[in-house]
Amino acid sequence: MPVGAVDALAFFDEMADAFASASMHAGLVERAYRIDDRVVRLRFAGPALVPPLCTALDHRAASRAAEPDLTVCLWDSESTACHMPITDALSRYSTRGELPALNTSRIYAVTERGYPSVLLFDRDRGLALYWVPAPSALPEWVRGTPLRVLLHWWLSARGKQLVHGAAVATDAGGVLITARSGSGKSTTALSCVAAGMAYAGDDYVIVGPDPPHAANVYCTAKIAATQLRLFPWADDMIANREALDEDKALIVLRGRYRDRIVDGFPLRAILIPSITGRPVSRVRPASAASALAALAPTTLLFHPRGGAPELKALSALVQALPAYVLECGTDVPELPSVISAFLERSRP
Repeated sequence: MPVGAVDALAFFDEMADAFASASMHAGLVERAYRIDDRVVRLRFAGPALVPPLCTALDHRAASRAAEPDLTVCLWDSESTACHMPITDALSRYSTRGELPALNTSRIYAVTERGYPSVLLFDRDRGLALYWVPAPSALPEWVRGTPLRVLLHWWLSARGKQLVHGAAVATDAGGVLITARSGSGKSTTALSCVAAGMAYAGDDYVIVGPDPPHAANVYCTAKIAATQLRLFPWADDMIANREALDEDKALIVLRGRYRDRIVDGFPLRAILIPSITGRPVSRVRPASAASALAALAPTTLLFHPRGGAPELKALSALVQALPAYVLECGTDVPELPSVISAFLERSRP
């Protein structure tokens, strides 16, 4: 018999009992963060998952006494000696990691791609459960943007989108920088933060409508190891130096550049970076269709259960903001001044 709503809820409760056992065995560690002006409380069974999952969020720390809008219970089996419940439903998943036998209108269920994990979200209770076998199982992209899928679900229910893009600003406003990997997005964002511009994110940022604005979640940036030569100042900020042969460099910005990581700012435009190989950088107009083509595929591909409502929201965003191609020249330090001059011309 297919697993229905009652069965999904029963499995969620089994997972909650497993977390309770793990926290009794290993102790309870709590952290609270203010994200999009709401409090998210993380409850860890033991301390093992705290460093890898909190490094990218600690700049958003909030009082643990505040009432949370979302609570997340997290544990691993290795450090707690407590295993998660087993069901055949975990063996059947989609290309985006959805667990169809456990997904209902209330319960969202996913196994994240590329490593063993289970994430369940009960929308009615604002409660999520997250399990991994061991802290060492967490890949670099999870450490850099922890709980990304869960935050996407939570924000979407409130009319916001967690989009794949960078966002930087001057006092004239901000730009959302989005494109496929390898197009210069991260290089541009890091150049801007080093030049003193405000920063809302490099890989994922919150975008809201009415009027369009960007908001910060993570204090990290990711860049190909081959590009590190452009940013010698980042040498002591790399969190995964031992993995650079296989992964992008994960740069933690909250130390030196904490004052440049801001809550958010209004957006004036969408920039689509393109590496030209020419010396000079410039900004030229682009169509809304090209902005949607740059933004939607990478955003929706990595967001399980994302579909028509998210695409509609992204379509509204590209209709609300003018789009431009940022032709990235070989003079990388020039990029911030090009964007700053563009924003100055775009002042309302």
